[in-house]
Amino acid sequence: MRRLGDVDKACLDRQTRYRHVMTKKILKKELPDAIRDEGGIKVVMAPTEQIPKGLPAAWSKVLRSNDPVRTTLEEIWHPWQQQVPRTIEALQSALRGIALLQTGETAASLLYVFEDDGERFFHRGYRSGSIKGDTCGLSAKELSSRLPAKFLDLYKIHDGWPDGLGVGLLPSRGWFDLTCIYDDDELSEVVPGVPLEDFLVVWEQDSRYLGFDMTKKRPRCLAWEAGEPHEVVPNIVTWLDEEWAQQIADFSD
Repeated sequence: MRRLGDVDKACLDRQTRYRHVMTKKILKKELPDAIRDEGGIKVVMAPTEQIPKGLPAAWSKVLRSNDPVRTTLEEIWHPWQQQVPRTIEALQSALRGIALLQTGETAASLLYVFEDDGERFFHRGYRSGSIKGDTCGLSAKELSSRLPAKFLDLYKIHDGWPDGLGVGLLPSRGWFDLTCIYDDDELSEVVPGVPLEDFLVVWEQDSRYLGFDMTKKRPRCLAWEAGEPHEVVPNIVTWLDEEWAQQIADFSD
């Protein structure tokens, strides 16, 4: 993996270009409907001094930085380099800009900007903090005590890091159980033997899902695609690291 100090001049030149171009383009409604539907949209590209009070110190540093991509990697991602090395390497190569996004539903989130053949793509990082999920008949506190600590560590980076369409690693307040997908049957066909209300979905994309069987004292992680049998995921952090890295690579192909 390249060190953060090895970000090349071409990458910095691309950031400089995006500071001027992307602000106008985002404000011309390039954001996906999933974001614009929240209303009250305000987007400011970094670097900027238009920083609302109460943001995390690392976010403020990113937004003020003349090199926001590098500062994002250093301040937000680098502390977790051992957990998600492939993602960080992909971000070093493909991330083009950072913006502060404010909407009628979310006071502030960080917008990660990518481009592929002139088309913009986004990831959205929510402010980290205590887990806010309340599902599968469990409170946020109960979920926090039962889910794997290494998985919850990812929520110290962002409380959810979905793409611009709102799919991917969900914010904890957006976790849901399988009763949101399936009707009538007590047990899910894709996760045999697990009651619908006891399977916690934390990641989704198209017809693919990743989550935890909460009937177990130590919840096991399972992944599946509609119409396919489920698979046990031994290490959810590694699974997400590989998934993110591949998605980011696809943005820049």
